[in-house]
Amino acid sequence: MIIGFIGSILASYKVRKIPVVEFQHSTINKRLSNFASWASVAIPKGDLTFTGVELSHAIIKADFLDNVNPLLPGIGFILQSHLIIDWKSTTLRLMPGGTGLLSDFVGTSFGGRVGQGLSILLANQHGYAYYAHLSSVLVNHGVSIIGPDGKQLRIADFVMENNANVRALLESKARFQQTNNCPNETKKDLKKALKFQVTPWLGALNPPATKSFAVISYVRDESRVRSDPSVLAFVDPDDDLDGGATQFSSADLRRENYAAWLMAMGLVGAAQRLLRRASDAPSPTSFIVFEIAGFEIAFPWFGPESGRWVSDLSWSSNKQNVMVLGLEVTVLEAIASSIRGDDTDLSQVAPLSARRVSDSENYSYSLFPDKTFLGNFDGRRMMTIRTVEL
Repeated sequence: MIIGFIGSILASYKVRKIPVVEFQHSTINKRLSNFASWASVAIPKGDLTFTGVELSHAIIKADFLDNVNPLLPGIGFILQSHLIIDWKSTTLRLMPGGTGLLSDFVGTSFGGRVGQGLSILLANQHGYAYYAHLSSVLVNHGVSIIGPDGKQLRIADFVMENNANVRALLESKARFQQTNNCPNETKKDLKKALKFQVTPWLGALNPPATKSFAVISYVRDESRVRSDPSVLAFVDPDDDLDGGATQFSSADLRRENYAAWLMAMGLVGAAQRLLRRASDAPSPTSFIVFEIAGFEIAFPWFGPESGRWVSDLSWSSNKQNVMVLGLEVTVLEAIASSIRGDDTDLSQVAPLSARRVSDSENYSYSLFPDKTFLGNFDGRRMMTIRTVEL
């Protein structure tokens, strides 16, 4: 079945990396010589390291945050990715001929989703744990995102916060067909992202965003002659703006963040109740709870008597290495309190200081700073079943 197939793919993922460089805000706002070298403007910031599970985790999160322009959920990305991304390489790169596949049948959508996933992983590294899709937030608060020409306005991808409630906007770009590093092209892309998609929206919410990020991912087919290695470039100027009329608190942002993950877990009704978009009473929901790396992780389970299985998950006590989506138990309990109308616990959930990951063949998993979980569950592990009103 599909979930088992995904598990077999992800279990083999090991740690990958992509070099990261920063463009200073002053650099993208000045004229560069046509002969400017990459090394003269791209400041090395080490490597972004991750596993295939973590990248998949980030892409699933991004997919379910967006309810304005929904895509095939992140699970579909996983099934496509092994044809395009060379997961055998320790450095993130395309399969030989992968650029042609992108042109032929998935176009910019696949590249954009990988770019969003990498951008979320980079933002994690900068301390941002909680995310909402900016267009979705605006639409759900009655703000029109359609311009005078009848087309959708250009808007940053995400609004995000860290544990100190510092708010930032993030716009992600991806270029999978640009073979070589070009300072002027990167400068132009980052400047346009800030000017047209980030800066105009910094004050749209109240409280406003005080940081802005533009990120561009170059993932390359390094089998091409004279191709540069893949690289991630970003710019992050500080901003100081007053807030707009759309009230969107830190608690609102956390509800958006976790509602997206509840949707990914198959708990659609609970997600709507968390977002205050449904008035029906919370529903008793059963979860399998198991411990991994010192954390109690819960994922939804409906027994055979219910006649259905969340996320097509057919589970039994002898089932090994089933891929599941879950939440750390204290977060799940805070979500339950929020659904009952009290955001105190959700607002006080402390994120992890960094992502937790295992690339073990048997227990491959990803635990994000917000304590959402994607990984293998071995049916032979110690576990309990818990019911929570969601």
